[in-house]
Amino acid sequence: LDRVDIVLQRPGPNELPFFDHPISSLFDLLTVDKFLRLFTCFLLEHQILLCSRSFQRLMLVAESLCSLAFPFRWQLTYVPILPYSQLKFMEAPVPFVMGLCYEDTISEQIFQGNICVLDIDSGVLNMPEDVPALPDRVEFAKEIASVLMRYEEQNAVLDGEVVRRQTGITEKDGWYKKRMSRSFDGETLSDMLEEDNSFRQIVSRKDLAPLPFDDVLKQSEVLAR
Repeated sequence: LDRVDIVLQRPGPNELPFFDHPISSLFDLLTVDKFLRLFTCFLLEHQILLCSRSFQRLMLVAESLCSLAFPFRWQLTYVPILPYSQLKFMEAPVPFVMGLCYEDTISEQIFQGNICVLDIDSGVLNMPEDVPALPDRVEFAKEIASVLMRYEEQNAVLDGEVVRRQTGITEKDGWYKKRMSRSFDGETLSDMLEEDNSFRQIVSRKDLAPLPFDDVLKQSEVLAR
């Protein structure tokens, strides 16, 4: 077998860890302010229950919390997908992050407990009592919103450039392709000729240089005869 070099690289101390999902997808599900309140409970090691009908959404929010806490690590109970039949684990008197995948509705008893409950699908967030606000939360929320806006603008520019490259046909090239296809899509011949004339450069006879007939005749005896 040929030798294969496998390189393992970990993020530097000032870099975010590798993540399988774009962080912007998180803010497609939650507003910036709602995420900051959820993240405050996460940093204070509260009991957090995430609810959704989608396994993907549960994993996205749970993994985003852990990733954005870098360089800190969540070393307590972490069950991003908890079966509905195992709700008894919510009675554990320890901080946890759990994800509950439900089918129809969420039991009202879950919202009555003093835990942080987020229904990702509906956007309902139930906060525990006496949770302090994140310092400078308003300024922090504006900064995050500004970064997301710049990210969307850059994506819009890149998407537009890709579309132009994929469909990069100039007006002139488009006309000749249509002409060669023998299908004018209902356009009359006069319209096509008028469009063709717009691409041609009309030169007056006065601007044409006289042909050097004398030199040609001197160089060719056949033409001279």
